[in-house]
Amino acid sequence: MNKYKVSVCSEDGVVLIIEAKSKEDAQEQAQHIADNYAGSNYPNEYEPNTVHRDFFINDILDVH
Repeated sequence: MNKYKVSVCSEDGVVLIIEAKSKEDAQEQAQHIADNYAGSNYPNEYEPNTVHRDFFINDILDVH
């Protein structure tokens, strides 16, 4: 059986609850989290290699 390298693209939206001093601080923390954790984990048997990831901070709301 042949092996093929297949590019899979996805866009996810995730809401995080972040304790922060301000909205700006919350945005910085969210950016750091997204830089380190955004994206999907694929099984190693498919030899995943992330070549592209898009994300942005969409909205910041106070949570009481």
